[in-house]
Amino acid sequence: MKKDTLRSLIVEQLSKTINENEPKFKIGDNFNYMGNKHTVLSDNGFAVKAQMGDGTIKTYNYSQLKDRVTENDGSNILELEPFNMLPDTRKEMGDWRTRVEIKIPDLGEEDGMVTIFSKQDMEDYLSKFKSLYNEEPKFIDLKVDGRFGSANISNPKFKEWRSKNPKLAWIEGERNAGKNSNLD
Repeated sequence: MKKDTLRSLIVEQLSKTINENEPKFKIGDNFNYMGNKHTVLSDNGFAVKAQMGDGTIKTYNYSQLKDRVTENDGSNILELEPFNMLPDTRKEMGDWRTRVEIKIPDLGEEDGMVTIFSKQDMEDYLSKFKSLYNEEPKFIDLKVDGRFGSANISNPKFKEWRSKNPKLAWIEGERNAGKNSNLD
């Protein structure tokens, strides 16, 4: 094979690779990664260099960001899946075979999850969360499986409350040991 032919093949392959890995973020863009707000400093198409709210600079490759990036702080959560599939009120939710069900962490004294059936339920949940913790919930791990969904919350105050709740700790210990607490 001649050098010119080899060179043109290499250039062709490199240009394909470069075009496949176009940067997804612009300098100054914001995103939430695992509940922490980041500001993009650079993006080379493979990795993103970003500054956290406390000034720490981190570099993430795209595979790390793929499942854990959310661009919400709770204020626009109803625009994201699975929450955008919710009907406005419970009257519009349908029966048990067709309704959308989303599980999110419970805010009461009980451990576990609460099921959200409508946008009104979600707005009530957001209002209660804000009154308890004086901040919007930061949702992570948004999942959709057909008409079912789930999300978790990464706010430090909320996570601290859950870890200090003795009933939660005891029930989780029982579950991890494979036992049934008979309280579920």
